[in-house]
Amino acid sequence: ETVRIVVTASYTDPATAQGHQVCALLLVTSEAMAISPSAVRRFVRGEPQPVTFVASALNGAALSWSVPQHGSLVAAGNTAIYTPPTDPLAEDVVVQCIEARDTVTGESVQASVLLLRFVPDFDVSPGFTRSVNRGADLQLKENHRNTQLKRRWTVLGEGDVLQSGLYKAPATFSNPVSVVVCELLDDMEEVQYYGYSIVQLTNAVTEPTWRYISTFNISK
Repeated sequence: ETVRIVVTASYTDPATAQGHQVCALLLVTSEAMAISPSAVRRFVRGEPQPVTFVASALNGAALSWSVPQHGSLVAAGNTAIYTPPTDPLAEDVVVQCIEARDTVTGESVQASVLLLRFVPDFDVSPGFTRSVNRGADLQLKENHRNTQLKRRWTVLGEGDVLQSGLYKAPATFSNPVSVVVCELLDDMEEVQYYGYSIVQLTNAVTEPTWRYISTFNISK
């Protein structure tokens, strides 16, 4: 979440009347730390596919990395390589948090690895939503055609979700990535199908913008 601002200065030499111009690019951010990628998915089967994370702090301090509960992490400075586990997981969907911490200020930044046992059976719309404000609502919709099976919505992360698919962002959060899972259950409450949506939260406040014009007049 970075805003790029270009500042331009112009000067005319009074002796030669020659003009000079210089520009500077400013990067304005609401966070003191950043990590990339912020969210990525991996299937826990076959040969594990590592993920490389890169984190940074505005003050340039050294970083420490958390030890993951699932899989392994090898860190070197601002870079860390995460390798998913090879053993089967107890759950079909698990969110593994990767945290980098500023060793001077104690501030931290988190990324998430979505570990999956199976390929999702259907889409949840929208599949990914960025910059969701604190306390905001986000309506999600599952796209499975079987209307006879019971739906169960859950959140892996922070926030809440109603059984209508309405996600409610938290007032405060520590991990900016939440995964909303929709499961379709049979009469025995067994999961038959599932899909998910990734929600990326933000501490920045999105400024309101125009959506439509309610009325207008044209005069001659």
